[in-house]
Amino acid sequence: VMDLFETLGEKCKNILLAFYYENLSMKEITVKEGFSNEQVLRNKKHKCLKALVEKIQNHPTLYQTLKNALQNG
Repeated sequence: VMDLFETLGEKCKNILLAFYYENLSMKEITVKEGFSNEQVLRNKKHKCLKALVEKIQNHPTLYQTLKNALQNG
């Protein structure tokens, strides 16, 4: 998964890391990453997350492993 994550653009990596791992608010990320407003950031975050999910889905074995892990807790 981290290898696929690394293939995202720098801006996407920064957004996803800030939101999911640093637990920064959208307002904080907007300022940190230089977005004009929170809605623009939300749209970009959505596109970044969608791109990562698509990359994972293109690797069937990894996708199934993650799906099973998430379903079984």
